[in-house]
Amino acid sequence: MKAIYKDSTIVEREAKLKYSIPEYIMMENAAAAMHNLIDEITAQMGLFGDAKILIVCGSGNNGGDGYALARRLHGLYKVSVISVAEPRAFEAMQQIRMVQALGIEVTSILNSSLIRLSDMIVSGANLIVDCIYGTGFHGPMDENVEKLLKLLNASSAIRIACDVPSGIDKNGHCSDVNFKADYTVTMGALKSALFTDAAKDYVGKISVANLGISAKDFEKCGPADFYLIEKSDIKLPLRKKRSTHKGSFGHTLVISGEKSGAAIMAASAAMNFGSGLTSILKTSQSNLDQFKISPELMITQKYPAKTTSLVIGPGLGLFDQTLYNDFTAWFSSAKNPSCVLDADMFSYENIGSLLAQINAVEGARIVLTPHLQECKNLLSNLGMDTISDFIDQFKNIVLVVKSANTKIFTNKGVYFCSDGVQSLSKGGSGDVLAGMIAALLSQGYSALDAAITGVEAHALAALTFGAEDYSLTPSKLLEEIARM
Repeated sequence: MKAIYKDSTIVEREAKLKYSIPEYIMMENAAAAMHNLIDEITAQMGLFGDAKILIVCGSGNNGGDGYALARRLHGLYKVSVISVAEPRAFEAMQQIRMVQALGIEVTSILNSSLIRLSDMIVSGANLIVDCIYGTGFHGPMDENVEKLLKLLNASSAIRIACDVPSGIDKNGHCSDVNFKADYTVTMGALKSALFTDAAKDYVGKISVANLGISAKDFEKCGPADFYLIEKSDIKLPLRKKRSTHKGSFGHTLVISGEKSGAAIMAASAAMNFGSGLTSILKTSQSNLDQFKISPELMITQKYPAKTTSLVIGPGLGLFDQTLYNDFTAWFSSAKNPSCVLDADMFSYENIGSLLAQINAVEGARIVLTPHLQECKNLLSNLGMDTISDFIDQFKNIVLVVKSANTKIFTNKGVYFCSDGVQSLSKGGSGDVLAGMIAALLSQGYSALDAAITGVEAHALAALTFGAEDYSLTPSKLLEEIARM
């Protein structure tokens, strides 16, 4: 996992003091990281050394990074620089002097017409580098810069952002107009601003620039606020022991309701992700009879004796008193019980008393998987304002909030999954995730490990179809999960 910071400037300041690293060294390393990326991109394009590169600089240290980059690229590429304001930061002023000494022309936005700037951008650049604001943007945006960003975004050039795309503030809020990057080279450490849902359309592929010390040493200068889940963090339920039987891998039970197709998808996902046995509980409101159900899935009208994990919520509809009594009775009597609550459960008006009851059971492993609106419904039903309030009250529950960047909230920390793609935006995708997490719980995973592995594996399975694929269905997703 990689550390993510709300405000990396605090950590950078500590790193400078602790390791005696001057600002100009950090600036040189920032420019070197962007230079390396440009070399990689232009080599892939077959334009290594011949590309036209436009660098747009602001007045602060982000602009200084841009001027340092222009100096490094001069003589290797055809470099142009646009300045949106006179440098104010000391290091930026030093860097522009070196750029001018090399004879690199710096075109001021204040002294140029949009037509001239448009010519430089549209007809001139193979790559555009945004070094205007970085983390320093706090709005409102200058009108001339906004017009310039529109021109930059309209270009067919590959776009690279330095630190944070211009228009995104330190909290991840986006302006009406933002630099739309294909790549973002963020400095020193990952910033939480890059992982908001609003920012996802603007950041592109994110990499971290080493500013002169390793990530490990950088992280010693301040605790991370969040953690980014990576592919290497998943723990697939591979069956390494040879002497086993179906009971060795748990029994997952999925409660079916008014829309039983959702329960079938969740149960199929559990079976595909390693659950030794998987059953669907037929309730009085189930419409299971209208479906052709795989013989791999068992149908029952009572809780199987050795149930190890339960999924309740997908397509459920009404959670009546009978369901409440059966569920809480099983949960209170089972050894190390586990469950995934999803979908309709978050509109249940007595969710607070239910969560309090199961949260108090010793050894319980509980995962909730709402999407954003369902999370709002949950907090509203609980009379809470924030997710922090929820975690403070229900310390044993893991909350997975599904969104463009899914977030996992626990009393041990917050974990981001940024690998999810828009092809998952289809009914049933969430039911598949609920089944995957429940299968891992059945196989003995902790609630946190089940959430991390389930969420990341779910995202990676969708990535194999492509971010923009419109034909991805839960059935196709299940096939890919079975091949992981």
